[in-house]
Amino acid sequence: MKLAIRRIAIFGVVFLVFSATSCSSQTEIVQRNMESAQGYLQEGRTEAAVSAFKNVITEDPENIKARVVLGQIYLDRGSFLEAEYFLEEALDKESTNREIINALAKVYLQHARSLKAEKQYGDSETMLNKGLALSPNNLEFLTELKDIYKFTGRLEETELKLREIIQLNPKLTGPYIELVNMLLNEGRKPEAVALLKTGFLQTADAGMKKQLLELTSLQGNTAGNIQNKGLASKQGDCIYYSTASGLFKIKLDGTDRTKLDSRAAEYINVIGEWMFFISEPGICRIKTDGSCYNVIYKNQGQHLYSSLQVMDDYIYVLEDNRLIRLKTDGGDYQVAEEDDVIAFEVDREWIFYYKINPMGLFKMKMDGTNRTMVTEEPMYSFVEYDGVIYYIRGGFGEMESLYSMKEDGTNITRLNSDLPSYLNLSDGWLYYICNDSLGAWGEVYKIRIDGSERTKLYRKTGNILSQINTAYDLLFYEVKLSNGIDFELMKTDGSQNGALY
Repeated sequence: MKLAIRRIAIFGVVFLVFSATSCSSQTEIVQRNMESAQGYLQEGRTEAAVSAFKNVITEDPENIKARVVLGQIYLDRGSFLEAEYFLEEALDKESTNREIINALAKVYLQHARSLKAEKQYGDSETMLNKGLALSPNNLEFLTELKDIYKFTGRLEETELKLREIIQLNPKLTGPYIELVNMLLNEGRKPEAVALLKTGFLQTADAGMKKQLLELTSLQGNTAGNIQNKGLASKQGDCIYYSTASGLFKIKLDGTDRTKLDSRAAEYINVIGEWMFFISEPGICRIKTDGSCYNVIYKNQGQHLYSSLQVMDDYIYVLEDNRLIRLKTDGGDYQVAEEDDVIAFEVDREWIFYYKINPMGLFKMKMDGTNRTMVTEEPMYSFVEYDGVIYYIRGGFGEMESLYSMKEDGTNITRLNSDLPSYLNLSDGWLYYICNDSLGAWGEVYKIRIDGSERTKLYRKTGNILSQINTAYDLLFYEVKLSNGIDFELMKTDGSQNGALY
């Protein structure tokens, strides 16, 4: 019995020695393969490195490092399925390893983007959800998933993802703006305004502030039209316009032309159900259906009224060369600037105005504070847009070329060498009129606000043109005749030119 036990012990010792020798040999093989694989990578021999790392896994099935490196190699090649295979195996073995989680999340993200580019939106969504399971609240995954929902018309889910992104990082401006535009497209203006207020408080973004002012302010006509006697104004699906025959409205598609009143009118502004304008008695208004005409501020001193602009509850107007404002019911008369103002523009936050003594462009806050000279540059006509002032340089009948400057008076730039007489701006285009000095012709042009894509739209032989107005996709302007004025209109691309009655 003692002999049997001794033999078992001897065989046990032999077995243990053999096992230890075998394990030591295997570890050395794995180490050599790892060193070889890493050397191949440094030499740029990727295929050899892949084979070596796979050999490591064969010799050591629990090896995690080889799987992670293989995952990265296949990701760099764009072989997403192989990268996922090795990294998912690694994660199964170490489910809390942050390096593996991050590497696999990166694979899912890039695979999802590749599938999205190929318009395989369903598969891309699957990848993104797998990524979010690994890395909850990851903004990159949420943003990509939001885009998938948007591309596939799932607007409710798009909105939810945008709100989730905003909640995670309330300092990002893009999600606010995207969601605001979605809400506006769906007719949810109050929600859009509330979101803009929150977004501006969080980010102090100037673009959001401007959009908020645009949504919460009521403006009766564009500043560019008011610089051209305000002959036309668009509201909703109608254009309101004035000719020598009176006031009219017409649908955007050219139908339902209706005469509202026989009185001649200038500086049309449309706010809600009311149209404000200047006529012979003074400052007048009439409902957009042609009823309830009344004079809200009568001209009692033979004053010359011009450049009427309506913003929210106030009317801003030149009384001779004095800038005044009053309520839309005619009350609360105030003088904003006492003397020598020849042109102005109300831009929600600022009032820009041009004076002849001292000569220059000035600005002040809507409440009359922060009065500042912008520039002494001579201007015949100007319009402000998105922090830039576009103007015809010159004055007192001597017009020069088109220029632009920042609204602080810096970066003065000549846009082209034309000699325009009248200027307007709409949808990123400058529209202007050039006239022959002898009255032989008048021409209408447009250029981009950066001075590019100069295009002649129309030439009128035998007459000069004036007062160019924009409304929707139409241009309205006056044709000066020997015995009076005609009115014409055309499309903003220069087509469909014709008389306006």
